[in-house]
Amino acid sequence: MTDRPLIAQHRECDGKALVLTLNNPPRNPLSEAVMDALDTSLRKAREDKGIRCVVLASSGMEYFSVGANIKEWPQIAAEGRTLEMIRNRHALIESMFHFPKPIVAALNGTAIGGSAELAVACHFRIMASTASLWWKEMDLGLFPAWGGTSILPRLVGRPRALDALVRARPIAAAEALEWGLATAIFEAAEFKAKTMEFAEHLASLPPRAVRSVLKVVSDGVLLPLANSTAMEREEVERLYASKDVVEGVSAFIQKRKAVFTGE
Repeated sequence: MTDRPLIAQHRECDGKALVLTLNNPPRNPLSEAVMDALDTSLRKAREDKGIRCVVLASSGMEYFSVGANIKEWPQIAAEGRTLEMIRNRHALIESMFHFPKPIVAALNGTAIGGSAELAVACHFRIMASTASLWWKEMDLGLFPAWGGTSILPRLVGRPRALDALVRARPIAAAEALEWGLATAIFEAAEFKAKTMEFAEHLASLPPRAVRSVLKVVSDGVLLPLANSTAMEREEVERLYASKDVVEGVSAFIQKRKAVFTGE
C-alpha cells in the first residue's frame, strides 16, 4: 500500500498555473477513484482566483495513460452502476470542455481510450514527438463513450473523427498537429520546459478576457451566428467595466507591459 496521491498537485508560474499529474505510473489507469480525484481538483481550481490555467500531466513515460481501468468494469456492472459511471464521466468531460480557465493536456506519451477523451476535452494539447492519441475502444466491442464521439468531430470534422474512432488507429503527434488536435510538438528533452513556457504565457494573460474567449468559442461554436455574436456583446459589456481593460489600454498608451490582475 502506498501513500502516493492519485493526482499529484503543484503550482508553477508564481503559483498561477496548477499542474495536476496522473500519478500511478507506468500506465496511469483511470480508475473511478482517479477520475473522482481529478473532478475534485478541477472544482477547486475553478474557484481559486489565484489559478489562471491548469496543466494536466502524467508521471508515466511510454503512456500518458492507458485509459479506463477495465478491471473495475465487471464490479460496476454487477452493481448496476454502468450508466451512472458514464454520466459521471460525461459531467467531468463537459466541465473541462466549458472550463473558464485554460486547461493544457501535456501528452508526454500515448493517451489511450478514456485518457484521449480527457485530452480532447482540454483547450490545448502539447505533445511530445513520440506521443499519440489512440481511441482503442473498438478492440473491446465498445466505442469512445466518455464524450469522444461528441467532442472529436467538433475539433477535426466528421471524416477525420470517423477515421480515428472507427478504425481505432493511433494518431501520432505529427498527424495530430496536421489535424489541429495538437497545439505544439516538442522533443522529449525539452517537452516539460516548453510546456511550462506555454502555461506561463497563458497565466500572464488577462483572466477575464481569456474566460470570455473560452466561453464564446466553446459555447457558441454550434449556435447560429446571431446567437454567438450576442454572446460576444454580453462579454464585451462585462469586460469594459473591468480594471484589466483600463490597465491594458493604459499600458498600450504608455508603451509598457500590462500587468493584469483579473479585476
